[in-house]
Amino acid sequence: MKINQVKNNINFNSGYNLNIAKMERQINPINTELFFKNSKFKDWGTFYNIDLKGNKAIALANKLCAEIFIKFRQLYDFRQNRCTQTLIFPQDIYAFNKSESDFYNNQQFFVNIESIRPNKNKPTFDPGTVFIDNAFDSLEYINSSAEHLHEENILSTNHFLHNFVHEWLHAQFTNILKARARLGSYYYNRTAQKYEHQKLDDKEKEMVGNLIGTYAFSKEESQYPELFVESWTKFICESLSDDCESFAKNPVDILKSMPKEFQSLLEKISQVEMYHFFKD
Repeated sequence: MKINQVKNNINFNSGYNLNIAKMERQINPINTELFFKNSKFKDWGTFYNIDLKGNKAIALANKLCAEIFIKFRQLYDFRQNRCTQTLIFPQDIYAFNKSESDFYNNQQFFVNIESIRPNKNKPTFDPGTVFIDNAFDSLEYINSSAEHLHEENILSTNHFLHNFVHEWLHAQFTNILKARARLGSYYYNRTAQKYEHQKLDDKEKEMVGNLIGTYAFSKEESQYPELFVESWTKFICESLSDDCESFAKNPVDILKSMPKEFQSLLEKISQVEMYHFFKD
């Protein structure tokens, strides 16, 4: 996901507040890396390559996401009894500098669905890793950017954590597909690629634009996964308490308040056809 560069302008209606600013100044990114490496909620084989580059904004945003999704699991479980792994956290979190590789191009927030190795001096990152441009070193700036994109009807919320929650949801979805493929006789790569190429029709786009924003169908690819994560990003961010790490209400209640036609669409795009080993 790419966010526009706009002038800093604190909007305390979009989650960012003086307490968050204080937490940002005080957080230790190295300790945050250790938190993820040692958390009882992590899955086996994760966070081998975590690197927050000492970035306090990225460290705090991801620490808040950890608290959010730990609590969210108590309210709703995306796994739907299809996997015994925790699948709360991403595979890894990596703050990158644009100079490290041409691979990053103009991307600022993204999750890989295939294994990637940016250059020969870097490790291979497994699918489900959250990548964040290290240039984003201020939550105040990220806050104003989210506010601008929401006003333009691009993003589904104006919350300063929007992009982080969005990418965590991508990572969770990717990890669920990987887990389902391992447990069954399925090709993960073929399944993920087929899902990425599914598209919304014109009527669906109009409804999504009115209810969620235009980002979900702004690209030729990834329309189904983008709609899934943009929708749940809205439900989660609009349910958060002022501390931005707990819930004032249940995100599922916001889903239930949406028009029935939209709920049916979200249910449809949430069903992934797994590509079987023995399929012709």
